Parts: sequence; C-alpha cells; structure tokens
Amino acid sequence: MKTRALCPASLGALALATLAGSVSAQITIDGRIQPSEVSLYQQLWVQNQPTGFGDSAPFVASSGNPEAVNKGIEFRIPVSSIGLGASTTEAVKLMCWITESNDNNISNQVMGAALPPNSGPLGAAATLNFGTIPGNQFLSFTPILVSSAPAFDGDLDGGVGGLYGTRHWLQTNYTSLGNNTQNTSGGGNGSELDALYAVRFDNGTPALASDDVLYIFIAGNLSPGPKCNLVFDTVPGGQNTILATQPDQSFGYYRRITGLTYDAGFTADHHFNFNKSGGTMFLDYVAMPDGTAASAGNYVGGIDSGLQAAIPGMGTGGTNVPAVALRYDNSNLVGVEGSPAGLVSPTRVTAFGSELNNLSAYVDTTTNKLHLFLGANLENNYNSLLVFIDAIGNDGQNQIRGVADQPPNPRFDAGDGLNRMGNGGNNPNNPSPGPGLKFDEGFTADYLIRVGGDSSQVCGNAAVLRSNGRLDSGGFQIEFSSFFCTPRALPANPIEVMNFPGTTMECQPFGNAEDPPETNNAPRSATNDNNLLSPTACDTVNVGQFLNPVFTPGRLQLALDNSNGAGVTGSQALPAAAGAVNTGVEIVVDLAELGYDNSGTIKVAGFVNGQGYDFMSNQVIGGLPGAPAANLGEPALVDFSAIAGNQFVTISVTGGLPRCGSIDFNGDTLFPDDSDLVEFLTVLAGGECSPGNTCDSIDFNRDGLFPDDNDLVDFLTVLAGGTPTACIP
Repeated sequence: MKTRALCPASLGALALATLAGSVSAQITIDGRIQPSEVSLYQQLWVQNQPTGFGDSAPFVASSGNPEAVNKGIEFRIPVSSIGLGASTTEAVKLMCWITESNDNNISNQVMGAALPPNSGPLGAAATLNFGTIPGNQFLSFTPILVSSAPAFDGDLDGGVGGLYGTRHWLQTNYTSLGNNTQNTSGGGNGSELDALYAVRFDNGTPALASDDVLYIFIAGNLSPGPKCNLVFDTVPGGQNTILATQPDQSFGYYRRITGLTYDAGFTADHHFNFNKSGGTMFLDYVAMPDGTAASAGNYVGGIDSGLQAAIPGMGTGGTNVPAVALRYDNSNLVGVEGSPAGLVSPTRVTAFGSELNNLSAYVDTTTNKLHLFLGANLENNYNSLLVFIDAIGNDGQNQIRGVADQPPNPRFDAGDGLNRMGNGGNNPNNPSPGPGLKFDEGFTADYLIRVGGDSSQVCGNAAVLRSNGRLDSGGFQIEFSSFFCTPRALPANPIEVMNFPGTTMECQPFGNAEDPPETNNAPRSATNDNNLLSPTACDTVNVGQFLNPVFTPGRLQLALDNSNGAGVTGSQALPAAAGAVNTGVEIVVDLAELGYDNSGTIKVAGFVNGQGYDFMSNQVIGGLPGAPAANLGEPALVDFSAIAGNQFVTISVTGGLPRCGSIDFNGDTLFPDDSDLVEFLTVLAGGECSPGNTCDSIDFNRDGLFPDDNDLVDFLTVLAGGTPTACIP
C-alpha cells in the first residue's frame, strides 16, 4: 500500500443534503464479480491445489470437436498381466503416440501435455527425447472402478459422461496424419488421437482385486500404415530409453525406434503397437526389462471391425503375451482436423476443464439474501460443482444419509446423486458404497445446490437436507426436489440465469417411490407452501399432475460464466492467480429459504464432482493438505474430518452488516490520503469525480440512504483506522 500524509479538512461550511432513499447495494447475477461489486464481497478462501480435472487454459488447436468423439480403439487388459497390483486406487501410468507410415518418424499425435501451438511431426524416433518438450508426454491417473464391463466394441459406452466417466486426456493439436472422411467402422483415411478414457472392471468379484480388468478407450482413428503405440510404466525398472535388445517384433519396428527417450519419471515396461492393413487391425507386444534382452514379445493377433467372438491369439493370451484384446470402430468424423488453426479460448459458455479457484460471500440484510461467488469453470460434460450450506444450528447432516438409512435423502438429479454419495450409495455397480460422505466436525449440511451442464444448457438442482432424512410418507418422498435448466445462448448474448421461477410443481404420484415430486421453485419454500398429501391437489387418477404453483421466482438464483482461462493450472496453484479469478458460479439464495434464523454463522463446503456423482476431484472448498493432492475419488468413502484442515469456510454474518466502501474512494491506488477525502466531499456535494479517476459510491456504509452525513462519518472513521457501526471495513 502506498501512503501519503493525511491533511485535515474543514467540514463546517459544508451543507449536506438529507435525501433519504431505499436503494440497497445491487449485484448483477451474471456469474462474475463486476468492478462495482468488489467492495461488497469478502473473499474467504483461495485454492491451494492444481486441478485434477483439467485446466481450461487457452490453447492453439485445430477445428473439430475432439471431446465429442465416441468411436475408436478399445483395449481389454487383465491388470495383473501388465504388473498392476490389487489396489483399486493404484494409479495407471501410460503413454500413447502414433508413428508415421515409415515407422521412423513420430507424428504430432502424442498424449500428455499439450505440444506447442500447431506443432507438426516430432521427427525421427531414434533421436527424439520427450524430455526436451515442455510438460510430461505421459499420463498418470486412477481409473474409475466399475462392476459392469463396457460393451467391448470400439464404442464409448453411453457416450461422453457414460460408463467410462471422467476423460483423462483431450487432444489440443491438429493431426499431421490426415483427417478421416470415411464414415465406416472398418475404413479410415486419417489417423488421430482425440481423447483417452479408462475404467477398472471388478470382474464380478468386488472382494477380489487381483482378477480386475483394465479397459482403455482411445477415441480417434487409425488409417492403414501408421502405427499406434500404447506403453505402460507399471513396475519398478524398465526402459527410459528404448534399447536395441528388443525382439524383432512387428517386422523390425522396435529396432527402428531404438534410442527413443521418454520423459524423466517414465520407464516403459509393456509396449503394445497396433496398425491397420485393409480392414484388419494387427497387434504386437514386447516387454521391456532393464538392460537385458527382452524375454517376452510376440504377435498377439488381428481383428476386423466386426465383432468376431474368437480370434486366435487375440484375448486368449499365449507365449510371452498378456491376455489382451482389442476392438475398434474407425467411423469417427468429428475429431480434430488435418490442418492447423487458431487460438481457442474458454468462453462464457465453453470450458475445457473444471477448477475451483476462490470463494467470496456477501450477506445483504436489506433483501435478506446470501450471495456466494466461486471463481471457477466447469467443463461442458456435466462435471458438477456441489455446494453444501450449513445455515441451521440444530439441523442437518454431518455424514450424508443414503439408501442404507430410512428415510434416505430426497432424490436429487436424474441419478439420485445425493443418495449416491450417502450411506450405502444407490448404485448397484458400486462394489464399495461406503458409509457416506462425512464433513469436518462442526459442519452439518442442511442445504445442497448443484450447478453443471454442457455446451447447450446449464442446469441447477437444490434440496433440503434434514437430520432425520427427507419428509416421507410410507416410503414416498413428500417434499420437493428442485430442478431447472436454461439453454446456453451464444457467448455474445446475456448470461443465462437459473431463477427457479416456481411455475411448475409436480405432486407426489403415490405409486412409484422412485418418482419424487419435482419443482422449478426453491425446494424448502415449495414444500412449505404446498400440501403434497392433499387429495384434491394430488388426484390419483391423474398421476403426476401439477399443483397450482406459488409464483415466487428468485428465491434461488444461479449463474455460470465459464470464461476463466487463468487461475490454477494442472500443475500449479499460485495464490495471486487463483484469487484474481472473477468469473465462475454465482449463487443468490433467500436466507429464509436456507432456514437461517438470523443468528450465528453460515458455513459453506463443496467440491467439483464427476458427472455421475461418483468421483470427487481435488478441487475442494477450504483446500486440501499437500500439493499436488490427488483427486479424492469415491465420494461415499471421503471423510473430511480425517483430512488436515477445515474443508469448509465460515461466513460471519455480524448482525447482517454490509461491507463498507473503499477508502481509496477515487480509485488512484493511493490510500489513505487527503485526495480521497476531498474527492468524497466533492461528490457528496453533487460534484463530479476528477477526470481519470473512478470514484466509488457515496453510499459508503451501504445502508441504502444517500447522500447523508452518516456516510461521511463512517468514511472518516475507517479513514482514521476505526470501525464504524453501520458497515464492516
């Protein structure tokens, strides 16, 4: 802070206007903190963790849409056959790249850190050192554990956000190997790597991890000629530089790439390469021990794009070959293009990753609303921000209830996500449902808000969490679950606000316990305002009819601005950068809707979660110890009370006082000084702010009454280092 001496000023001759108004400080709900709103909000927390859910940084990329690709090459590999252990939380470290048709040169299709903008082919494999390229050209991640195996067919089960869940890598470069234009499963006249997904299948034996199977899905295409390489680093040892001691597999291919050097920290143990000839994909394998001639290596087999049940050598194991299998569908047309393109940046609508940078809050006692702002972005794949609020001292849940409790929590979103994270889970594919998400001591969640969407719409959900579970009648939920979506307009158009208008309220059908009453109103208010058990309101003849709604919009309002391209990255979390993010998720909710009784503090917890409420990121309000911290995984197994620090923040309502204005009234960054006082008096008397300066509001104490002498008194009090009675400095 720069300082100058403060000169006294005479106030006796100043005639003060006494106009009284009722205008309170206004916040525009648009997913960002505007400059005029900075003095209202108080920043309570800044992220200390790089994001484990992808950095939404600007990048130079091709046209096309790699994140939408759902066709490609699918691998099925017993975990034990490549050296992975029994732990279901063990990370998988792998690398994938495509060589050009002559085998000697590596293309620009390489997984890992993004190559420099519009990078072309990387050159001769024998002399290439990946360690000279910025970032790590390999991936390390923990696959989601599933108990239903993917349909093994070269298709991404359920599409983006389906069974394969979280994407572990996305292409940001054009392909130097040509753009595919053949929409057939066995065709392909271009080669590209668009994205990578992985799951670990428990093989029907959740108590036995040693027989688990790793499924790898590589979204993209492979044309005849180029070879795609999938390499694992799973055990100690291996080769950081490919040695000239490999078996002569794939017609001398491994001899031609001898000398290739990986990034530090990656030593290859198991190397698969596959290439296409005609309509058949051929697969070879080599093990890579330290220094000595490889004792394992062989041709695995070949397969057409059709689904043959049994191909000799493919999926059966064999001499020196893991029991690996491959299927492919080469019909993708929507991935990256075959020529360079320009800068791609996050927009208000589009984000390429998910992160949580900071949290600010403001309690407006004039309107009795809580304003929350979270500097963030949410990838357009329905990754969600979940915000839990503790506003009631004698209600709420320290550990989330689930289907193992009766009654459980209200059904929430299409996948019953709240109970999914609770005691017992609600997912038959979850082999270890866990006791339910547990918060830190002193935090009992009594309200939940969720925000997420894709490039076409943004959605919000809300529910009340009660100590004894949902309001229930004979196993039927008799309180509302709230849900509201709004289409995403083009970036140039105004922000889309989810204002939960209260125009639809569905009655309890009493016949299907899985069909809760839903509303686009705020949940507590909707439940309090309607009698779901009324025979006239819920005519059993007209199951699912709508009640007469209570038209009280705006009790809950949400907005999402995804345009942040700064903040934390995938490798570092700088406090200044994270704290400066001013776009993200904005939440405005009535204090009465929260159940707040105008006493005590309000606490907020939350995190970024996967699409299916089944995988918690490391982007957690309050932060995690150690950096970088891994993603936390299965929410029903997370116990924040066992993690150092508080994974929540506390909002001190302090009698509902607003934040004072800035003593740097004229915005020249010099304060406290006499020019701020002179400027304040000038504007208070009806004058203009000096040219080049940006003056703050003369309603300094934010009481809605201006211009008045109380604003001047409070300004002088703060200027002198004191604490006024009408606002918080």
